[in-house]
Amino acid sequence: MAGVRKLIVSLWEVNDQAAVSFMIAFYNQWLAGVDISEAFYQAKLEARRRNADPYFWAPFVLIE
Repeated sequence: MAGVRKLIVSLWEVNDQAAVSFMIAFYNQWLAGVDISEAFYQAKLEARRRNADPYFWAPFVLIE
């Protein structure tokens, strides 16, 4: 965590398209001014709406 306060990590190898979609959703929220924790939560909700299978949304973790 050299010099960072928060990390978004994946607990397992994730489908590339799922990872891209998740990060786009996260950055759209965060860059719009939403708190980082809330942006992460909203990105996870959006990922779950896109695909209910936890394989595609559950590996993402925000470490604070």
